[in-house]
Amino acid sequence: MLEVKDRRLPALFLVAIACAGISTGAPAPVYRERGKTERDHILGTWKQVSVESEGVDRSAAEEPIRLHWVIKPNTITLFTKGKRNSGSWTYKLNSTQKPATLDLTVVGGHANGETYPSICQLEGDRLTVLLQSFPKLGRPLDFLPRKARGVGRHVFVRVKSGEVE
Repeated sequence: MLEVKDRRLPALFLVAIACAGISTGAPAPVYRERGKTERDHILGTWKQVSVESEGVDRSAAEEPIRLHWVIKPNTITLFTKGKRNSGSWTYKLNSTQKPATLDLTVVGGHANGETYPSICQLEGDRLTVLLQSFPKLGRPLDFLPRKARGVGRHVFVRVKSGEVE
């Protein structure tokens, strides 16, 4: 018969077996790209495919200037058709909120420092942003269609390399 001199060894063995039993019954972990955060997923160039203002479709009216957003780690730069720089924002994204919040703060110009409370939703290569253009009216709360004063719905798709107009 085997003699156990260290009485802690059987206890440690039982703890190890118990932990192994618990972990094998757990669901498989969700793997993300190493080091990627939600913020990383919105980085890139986005072209506007539709826009509504206070519930009215303005896509055709906006076609001559169709916006592109270039989202970098700290800034969003707006470009109109023809690659004309139309200004920029700094931004704060909080993807732990549901829906995710996006605060857009104007850099330069007459509205310098003004922050527009927004919400956003990223679904693959489609980004939807509801932007409140009258900050005192507060942030949109959800993506339900409505004619809320000052709220614009901007839908973008991710631009593939060489696709920007």
